[in-house]
Amino acid sequence: MSIEKRRLLFLVNDTLEFDPEKKILKRVDDNSFSEIKLNTPTSECLYLILSRGNQIIPQDEFFKTVWESNGEYVSLNTLYQNISILRKGLKELGIVDEIITTVAKKGFKLHSDVRVSIREKKSETLSETNHNNKNERQYRISSGTLGLIALSLVLIGLVIMIFYQSIRYFAYSPKEVDYGYTETAMVDGCHIYTFNVNRKKKELDINVIKRLIEEYPINCSINGHLYVNWQEYSNYYSVITCNKPVTTDSIVDCKTIFYEG
Repeated sequence: MSIEKRRLLFLVNDTLEFDPEKKILKRVDDNSFSEIKLNTPTSECLYLILSRGNQIIPQDEFFKTVWESNGEYVSLNTLYQNISILRKGLKELGIVDEIITTVAKKGFKLHSDVRVSIREKKSETLSETNHNNKNERQYRISSGTLGLIALSLVLIGLVIMIFYQSIRYFAYSPKEVDYGYTETAMVDGCHIYTFNVNRKKKELDINVIKRLIEEYPINCSINGHLYVNWQEYSNYYSVITCNKPVTTDSIVDCKTIFYEG
């Protein structure tokens, strides 16, 4: 996240405040509502909408800015789901006025009656944030480091798969192969496999997987085999979704998702 983006706070209709760095949306005029913590794609969608005023933001720009810039390619349905999550969050904050307008077959924009003001955070707020980051360094990891960790997890998983695939090809029957993953759960029809080393260090939070399946979304009848990796002191996950178990003899179609739980 750039320095400029870190410093920004958006005030919507003098009632809502959005902090893109913390991904937090909250009421500033009524303390009876709890603040909303947005997931990363939804937060990026809101930042894009608020930063453009009343301009129509094409669907392609959402894809490029929110997902493709991070190496992810998603469907139109995923974009609409994230906008739906955003609208649901606004309702939870008691906002009944239309904030985001859908422009048919084009994209999304702010409603014409919405007022947005942008201001910088106070320097002491930034200093406090930096101070907290230093004190909690062993538990909190920067987004760039998270990306490297996720990529490393995927590469490790792929190396293990390739290694054992080679063993199976040259020496063993399919039943004798162990890829280092064990099926540990069934969620909404999806088979969940966890990496043995990860599982010994930290138990998988099934609720994270449920949210991932719902938000992306994942069709369990098509890509219903999920191989999950994660770090012990991180809430960042890499998930390999496949149409068949990797132990099968037939061709397996897989894709990788990076997810912040």
